[in-house]
This record gives sequence, C-alpha cells and structure tokens, in this order.
Amino acid sequence: MFIELAVLLLFVPPLVVLVRFIVFLVKGSDRFNRVVGVLTDLAMMVGLPAYQLFISLTPQDCCDSDGFNIFSVDHLLTIVIWCVLGASAYFYVSYRKQIASPVVEVVVAWTMLFCIGLNVFIIIQMNEFAWAFCPPIIIQLLMALVKQHRQLAPRLEQITRPDMLDSIAMPGEIETQQEVAVIPTWQSAFYSMLNWPAASKYPLIMVMGIPVFVLVDSVLLLFGQRPDSLILAFTQTYHMYYSELDYLCEGVSCGGHYLCSVAANGHQSVVKPIRMGIRAGRPIICNRQLLVANAFEEVLQERFPAAHRLIRRHYDGVGDFIHNDYTPYKNKYLCDLIYLLMKPADWAFRFVLYTVDRAPEERIARQYRPG
Repeated sequence: MFIELAVLLLFVPPLVVLVRFIVFLVKGSDRFNRVVGVLTDLAMMVGLPAYQLFISLTPQDCCDSDGFNIFSVDHLLTIVIWCVLGASAYFYVSYRKQIASPVVEVVVAWTMLFCIGLNVFIIIQMNEFAWAFCPPIIIQLLMALVKQHRQLAPRLEQITRPDMLDSIAMPGEIETQQEVAVIPTWQSAFYSMLNWPAASKYPLIMVMGIPVFVLVDSVLLLFGQRPDSLILAFTQTYHMYYSELDYLCEGVSCGGHYLCSVAANGHQSVVKPIRMGIRAGRPIICNRQLLVANAFEEVLQERFPAAHRLIRRHYDGVGDFIHNDYTPYKNKYLCDLIYLLMKPADWAFRFVLYTVDRAPEERIARQYRPG
C-alpha cells in the first residue's frame, strides 16, 4: 500500500503542471492556487532533478539496465550546474518583482532555452519513464518564457514610443535637449530584440548565449570537468540511447549466480552445457550447475527470504569484483577450474532441493526459460 501511494504521489506534480498548462492556454495566464503552484514548482524543478542526479551518483556498469541511471558519474557535475542554472532562471522569472537589465534578461532567456534542449536530450536518452516528467518541465520553462516576454512588454513599449523618453530618464532635472537621458544604443538593441516574434527572437538568443556556455564551461574546467563533459555525461554510459560503452559488455553475464555463470563458459567436455537460456533479456549458456544454483536460490527466496537477502547482499560483492574486469574469465581453463571448485556447493544445492521440494527436477528445468 505504501509503495502504491508513493508512486501515486510521484505523478501528482506532473499532472498539476498539465492542468496549469491547460488553464494557461484557455485563460492566457497561469491562474492557479499559489501554494499548490509553489509546491509543484519545487517538486518539478528541484525535487525531481535532485532525485535523478542522486541516482546517477552510483557508477554504472554493464549490468545496470533499469533505465534510471542515465548520466556518467564522472561528468555529473556539469549536469548538476546546468540543472541549478535552469531552475534559478525559472524561479527568477516566475517570482520576481521587477525586470532586470537587458543583458540579464537575454541570459535568463537563453538559460531556459538551453535547459529545454537539455530535457529533450534526456527524454531521448532515458526510457519511456522520462515522458512522465521531462515534458512537464519543458512546459514550465515555456510558460516562464512567455511570462518573461509579458513582463518586458511595458518596458519595450516605453522604448519604442518617443513621447515616453522622459518616463525612462534618470531622476533629475533635464536642462537641455542634449541632456535627455536616452537608452544607450546597445541596450535599446537588446530590448528591441526581446520584442521580436518568437521564431526570430529565440534562435538569435541561442546564438548570443554561446559566450555564456563558454563561461560556464571554463568555470567547470577548474573543477576537473572536461570541455566536452556535457556530451560525455550522456555517452559514457551503458544501455542508453547515446551510450558508447556497450561494447565493453560483450560476453558479460549479469546478475544471477556469478561464479556458476562464469563456470558455464568453460570447455564443453568439462562443464557440459545443456541449452541456451535467457537472463535479463540476453542469451546465456546454461549447464546443470547453473540451473541447480538458480533453482536453489529460488527456493531460498521463497522459504527463507531474510536469509536470502543477507546471502544475496554479500554474494553481490563477488559479482562486483568479477564485473570490474571480465577479461580473465574469458579463459576457458579458468572457467573449468571455477566449475570444479563449485562442485561441492552444487552437490549441497541438489541435496537441499531434493529435501524441501516436491518436484525438484521440474523447478530446475524451468530456470532461465523465455517468458
């Protein structure tokens, strides 16, 4: 019950964002309960990214296939910084009391545009789970861009009307026509650009924001990140869309009984493979020893779950050691040796199975069967 409730609560903020967006389209403004709006913004712009980044703190290996650990831990700092900048820009536009200088407005708009693009790449990188969370974040950033444009509209109108020059002058007496406090040319150009149609304004803002990207990247270099860390954060991963490390997983058998899995790859005359099986969606070689070991674990999990969790937790350390470097285990003679060393355990597993199970051979035969 607790798990179902937690999952339900996880999907509440995206649904609230969707409702807010519909209201925004119908009424032309984000008229929503302020408390609910603030909590939703915190959940989507802070809570969700923080959770995703926390998951990515665990280094990936070939056996990570759940689709949640989507960034390389070595380049995670770059993603963290861009998440912080994006959230800061969003909250600044959403809750500020007055507009800033034209340069700051352009930088803020560029940051939100950049983070929209970043979320698009995250959607592509991640599995279908991302569709429940990243699009709502994109919607929030788009609404913030519209809000920013509307906030700037009165200021833009002042600049484009000659009779409004006095209202934008600095305080003080205007003595001569030459001393009228007009907007500097470069600021006027920035403000005018912010009043362009979206189709022409935002592409130009993206180009003008390149110095911002270079500046952030230069600062990240001081903290050990590489110039291409943003790309490597996506590519130095396993089993994702942009992953480039999958070739390291060739021949790696994940999960299950690590030693028995290795042993099954020995010489056929020694380890006596029976058939191929499917584990984690991948084909593996199955011999009698591996099937018996998996059947034994199944019984242990059913009859003694606490003992199973304890043994599994410690035995997973063996798997971590094996997966650090799988190269030695490609040697068939080493696999033969492991097979022979595992024989006493194999006999013990069979004894337990034939003692506690009414149909031990049926249990053994169904291990690693497709479906």
